Amino acid sequence: MSAKTKIVVLRMKELIYTGICAAIAIVIVAILLMVFGPGKDKPEQNPAENHAGVAYVPGVYSTRLVLGDHTTSLEITADEQGICAIRLADLSEDISTMYPLLEPTLASISEQFMATGSLENIQCEDSSRYTSLILLEALEKTLEKALPVTE
Repeated sequence: MSAKTKIVVLRMKELIYTGICAAIAIVIVAILLMVFGPGKDKPEQNPAENHAGVAYVPGVYSTRLVLGDHTTSLEITADEQGICAIRLADLSEDISTMYPLLEPTLASISEQFMATGSLENIQCEDSSRYTSLILLEALEKTLEKALPVTE
């Protein structure tokens, strides 16, 4: 038996190319696993769903909002998944003219509430601070009406 020593010569350039190709292959496999892997069978959550884990009784609930000499109602619509809509009902032109920040402030609060499902950490602009406080208080009262009665 003859033992012949074999010498393998590796060039640094070839090692670098091999390492780069291996890294790219690992990244591609990781991306494919994230895109097509397990856990993607869950249905997408609807933004109107209740994120806070609170179950509301389906229906339409309102709270009277007194603004000077005029009144309007803050109305929420709830279904099995959560709160579907928040709006001002019976909003007259007089109220819209006298309180121009009312509708945009409610839209901002409503958007934030629908995204989080909670009244906590609602961000309000300084220019509509008092309008926001009135709307948040009315919204809190209305949400309490939509909660199931526990005895």
